[in-house]
Amino acid sequence: EVDASNKLNEAGTLRGRAVAAYEDGNSFQDVRERKRQTFYGVLEADLSDATTWTIGASKQREDKTSDWGSLPSGPNGENLHLSRSTFLSGDWAYWDQDNYTLFSDITHTFDNGWKAKLAAQQVWANSDTYSNYVTTLPSNNYAYNTVADLGTASGAYRTDSDQLNIDASVSGPFQLLGRE
Repeated sequence: EVDASNKLNEAGTLRGRAVAAYEDGNSFQDVRERKRQTFYGVLEADLSDATTWTIGASKQREDKTSDWGSLPSGPNGENLHLSRSTFLSGDWAYWDQDNYTLFSDITHTFDNGWKAKLAAQQVWANSDTYSNYVTTLPSNNYAYNTVADLGTASGAYRTDSDQLNIDASVSGPFQLLGRE
């Protein structure tokens, strides 16, 4: 991880921060691993003694080996005595995710202690997945709802999501019923 911040001009009215992090890890489960990259940057400027503007962006990438389930039980709920480290998907299975964020806000503090803030954030997220999971295969005797065997099902999914958040707020002290 690297995290650096400082004033960017002599007066300190312009400040910046940059963060970069990388994680590469395994799991107690066989085969499962995850790699994560994070980048973040922000600038903050005092436009006046009472007004501050902030703008920033971030990116996070996560690549991991995936399975969509957990360890199964037997047809009657019995323990199959599988090791806790058992991974039931293939070593080819993946779940990759990207998230990008752009954000900005402007805050003004009034002489009477009130603050007004306008903030916006845009998020773009996507994921790409190909994995499988253990499932039950029904027997021919549906009347008793029994299970004959365990099997696997698999699928590939791609998701994309865009989100825009806008927030406007005011806050400050006021008196009501003799209290502040």
